[in-house]
Amino acid sequence: MQEIKKMLLDHVQKYADSRVNGLQHQIRELQQDLATESKSTAGDKHETGRAMMQLELETLGSALKEAEFLQNLARRIQISGPESLVVLSGSLVECQGQWYFLSVSAGCFRYQGISYYCVSSQSPVGKQLLGKAVGDTISLPAGDLQITGVY
Repeated sequence: MQEIKKMLLDHVQKYADSRVNGLQHQIRELQQDLATESKSTAGDKHETGRAMMQLELETLGSALKEAEFLQNLARRIQISGPESLVVLSGSLVECQGQWYFLSVSAGCFRYQGISYYCVSSQSPVGKQLLGKAVGDTISLPAGDLQITGVY
């Protein structure tokens, strides 16, 4: 189990890094466009274009802060140490053949034909899993699932 947990941790960290890098790239491009736009003298049209770019920069800045927070969370996840009987951040949880990695929301990771869902402890599934143990049940829209393993 430790091998798959290492792969899952690598997946969520790369996912978070990718989001941060992508947003930083978009911000740099928009800043360059804004600098180029400021050299134009098209009157009202020019001012409207600059205002739209400024709004987009603010939106991207907020998204970057959220992505950096996600990146920091991903870097703090611990997967080594003593096995826990209850679900914690960094736990790999089996629920009747469905697998959840409690980390950050980073989508699905497929390995050897098995889907592992990387979920945040703040997500609806994560909130239900956190603190639960083998034998406990969680409720999903598709039905109830019993926890069959915590690794």
